[in-house]
Amino acid sequence: MEDQKQLILAFFLIMLILLLWQFFFPPKAPPVSREARPRSEEKPSTETVLSQVPKRVRPKIEETQEFVLENEKLRVKFSNLGATIKSVYLKEYACELLKDFPYFPIQISKKETIWHLDTLFWDFSLSGEEITFRTQIGTQVHRGDQGLRIQRRYQLKSYTIVSEIEYSSLDTHPPLFSINFGRGLSFTEKDTNDEYANFRILADKETGFWEMGVRRLKKPITLTERLTWLGFTTKYFLMAVIGEIDSVTILPTPDRKAGALLFITQPAFLSLGFYPLKYDLLAHEKKGLEKAVPLGWPKFLSLGILHLLLFLHSLIKNYGVVILIFSLLMKGVLFPLTRLQLQQMKKLQLLQPKLEELRKKYKNDPKMLNQETMRLYSLYKMNPLTGCLPLLAQIPIFWALYSVLRSTVELRRASFIFWLKDLSVKDPYYILPILMGVSFLFQNLLTTQDKRNLFLTFFFPVFLTVIFLNFPSGLQLYWLIFNILSVVESLIVRKRR
Repeated sequence: MEDQKQLILAFFLIMLILLLWQFFFPPKAPPVSREARPRSEEKPSTETVLSQVPKRVRPKIEETQEFVLENEKLRVKFSNLGATIKSVYLKEYACELLKDFPYFPIQISKKETIWHLDTLFWDFSLSGEEITFRTQIGTQVHRGDQGLRIQRRYQLKSYTIVSEIEYSSLDTHPPLFSINFGRGLSFTEKDTNDEYANFRILADKETGFWEMGVRRLKKPITLTERLTWLGFTTKYFLMAVIGEIDSVTILPTPDRKAGALLFITQPAFLSLGFYPLKYDLLAHEKKGLEKAVPLGWPKFLSLGILHLLLFLHSLIKNYGVVILIFSLLMKGVLFPLTRLQLQQMKKLQLLQPKLEELRKKYKNDPKMLNQETMRLYSLYKMNPLTGCLPLLAQIPIFWALYSVLRSTVELRRASFIFWLKDLSVKDPYYILPILMGVSFLFQNLLTTQDKRNLFLTFFFPVFLTVIFLNFPSGLQLYWLIFNILSVVESLIVRKRR
């Protein structure tokens, strides 16, 4: 055993000596003779044989050139390496949707051979808000073959980059073009987990609309139907590839995103749209892009609430005040149901002595107790289920408002007062949900008639407070104001017995 230890120690000492020797005495490079140096006239021809186009070659940095085009909405960086888009910056929202990566390179399949054109340096020309790239492959001078000439033009138009691909070839066999979107949209918000939860893949197919969350994407998925557009969304933004797409393969990526490989038999116009998730803006495109806005259920109510909030914001430039006014309006709409609920609860309070008599009288006959109780309710024209009407009416309003406040870009970074800098995310100090829970508890204490339900009186406010902790602060503000108005209403009814 001791011999083995000594052998292992000696081995490590030898390795350490070798490493130190190479570090302090590195080998010198042999001198290059004048004859060995390449002559300038012996540079390889720029006319590249088709079969010699490299599949994956790391370009020389000094040969790569980048260009920036911009309009009032977008600032886009292009590269002559592969005629690709390097980045897309959305000016109005000060965020970068594509970041420092060669997006949308072209691949060509022809006669069982695939050429990756992102390894070629394309010729280019600039003109205003338009850039054109040109290249050719398959040129064989000794055969007189001009090969395949490809032109790729980009033009900025509002929120879109119009991409046009043209090619010319003497070959009667048309090539198959595929465009690679190798990385998903960049996350723009601080809460990356929330961004990931809202990362979706969308497709408008011939048979209908298709949608899938990236969290569910575990292996490649191929959509073989023709698409009119393919989209990727984060919480607030959409990238849509609009045009005739024959099929697409969607691929998971290791960075919690998703890529896609789009196949096109006849390359023509494709519009690459980079939009905020604004319903009216997307509907104006008349491509069905408004389907990308997650309005939840019920959709018609979400749309109504959205347009009401936008209208109020056009008059009052603070979304916190807008939500406060919206709470007042909702309280007014639900007032008839709330008033009926309070009246029924008052009747129930007055009937408690009679109900107690019935419980004592028929304590051994549950069936008879139930019949006499219902007869008493009928005599005084009272329905215990009426007390649930305001809550049932609020459920669709709550879910619709939740969908609007959670994912509508208009509320992104919309501040209210003091610590509330973004009504679309949770209250960082949990002040609103705690106040909301206290107001709900106070309301329960005012309206609870049966002391045997005292446990539920305290349990539900605590339970709802815990649930609301991570809800958007705009929704917390709405529910707090609504509860305060309900408490005021209960006090008024209590005073006017």
